[in-house]
Amino acid sequence: MFGLNAQTSGERAVTRMGRWHLVVMGLAVCTACAPAANAPSTPRSRAGVEALARDALSALDRVMPEPPRCGPGWAESSAGYVIATAEWAEQAGLRPGDQIVEIGGAKVANSEERARAYARAPGGGPLELKVFRQGQSFALTLPCRYQPELFRAERRTLEAASRGDWDGCVAAVREARGLAGFTAYPNVIWEHACTRAKTLSMDSAGGKDFTTLSYETARLLLRDSRHIPGGTAQVGERIRQIADDLRRSGAPDLADDLETQFQATMASLPRLDLAWVDNSAGEDGFLVERRVGQGDPYLPLVTLGPNVVTYVDTSVQIGVTYCYRVRAFKASSYSDPSNEACARPNPTTPAGSAP
Repeated sequence: MFGLNAQTSGERAVTRMGRWHLVVMGLAVCTACAPAANAPSTPRSRAGVEALARDALSALDRVMPEPPRCGPGWAESSAGYVIATAEWAEQAGLRPGDQIVEIGGAKVANSEERARAYARAPGGGPLELKVFRQGQSFALTLPCRYQPELFRAERRTLEAASRGDWDGCVAAVREARGLAGFTAYPNVIWEHACTRAKTLSMDSAGGKDFTTLSYETARLLLRDSRHIPGGTAQVGERIRQIADDLRRSGAPDLADDLETQFQATMASLPRLDLAWVDNSAGEDGFLVERRVGQGDPYLPLVTLGPNVVTYVDTSVQIGVTYCYRVRAFKASSYSDPSNEACARPNPTTPAGSAP
């Protein structure tokens, strides 16, 4: 068994039950530091880019073979987190960091369900959404626009990349970026992937373009990943890869600046810090489990090695309560779980304040 307590915003409650003592601390963060995103990876090889494009094209054909009659003016992650919006969508009340949970009255839990719900939306709108924002649900009514040219440009991007037509991919994705009305990393990543695939030498004119695009891509990854829980941590390897590319391209100052921005972004994110005292001997490691609020079941969050006594959970949202417990394990045997510790990251600035 474990002893465990929770600490957030200066409050402390302690319950000791046994050999381990777990502390959960909610750090004060600014409201504007929205939860952070799973970014699709840009494979290093040309074959990898082609395979990724084929998979994306197959998924598009399956769930949305024709342009939706009501095209949304925003980009979202696979889990429904809004990462960038057109001006008209933001004026209607949608915000980066919102998680879309209902479209047209239908609950949506994955990208295919959302694509089908958008395809069913009436032409010309309005589009009824329910979003989850900072622990609360909001109903929004948004206009929508029929954008077949954007749909076709995005499709041409995938088609070109799937057959290794890097110039065609870059041309199509730049057209899509111009038509979208906002800049978000999904299209920029395709431009970066195709530019990287066709660039033979960092010393060429194309290499200089690639350097500029790499820096832009990384900055957009950092900006947009903040809006998806855990996203910035997950793009860390990508940021390091791009920094390495920049150094090889003769731009060490840009690489250093990028890594500094990454560390600053990570430090600003909502987070909950866990720490415990390991009084066991011979364990293979610890399993940290988490649930959201009081109604959901506990699910595995992370498996840690032996003698590890801390963990930082950055996959959290402001205003949401998270509960944790820990189990020690050896081989396939697990200890009884600790009692739970619950906390939530709270803002220190009023809603709408600048970071």
